[in-house]
Amino acid sequence: MLESSPRRDVFTFRPRLLLVEDHPDTVEFMQDRLVTAGFDVEVARTGDEALVALLAAYPPDLVVMDINLPKIDGDQLVEAMRADVVTRNIPVIFVTADSAQRVSHLVDSQTTLFLEKPFSSQTLIAAVRSLLERRDQAREEDASG
Repeated sequence: MLESSPRRDVFTFRPRLLLVEDHPDTVEFMQDRLVTAGFDVEVARTGDEALVALLAAYPPDLVVMDINLPKIDGDQLVEAMRADVVTRNIPVIFVTADSAQRVSHLVDSQTTLFLEKPFSSQTLIAAVRSLLERRDQAREEDASG
């Protein structure tokens, strides 16, 4: 008897992630793992590209970004996000080889995480899921009053 793979419903919700990274190998690694884990992933290779994607009609559900980016770096990008009413509550995961001290002023336990390179794909996926769950819980709490 042949086994069929589960039918994918075209209306199944897949969280949209914005991956902001300028190193092609890192983009390929993270994008492949995140798509396999069930996320839609848009890639921006500079801070400028990320800003355009964030201000689009449908902003992402979560941003995974490097700190060291061409043009606008990651900490400047997050400061711009936090200053905008539409993007201020989008969760962010910083991935970088820099020390956590550089971004510690931007990291809060509810909407931001820091992953130091190198990290495993399991760690990345767990961090994404954790922040999305926190965001959903905060939305539910806001809706219930």
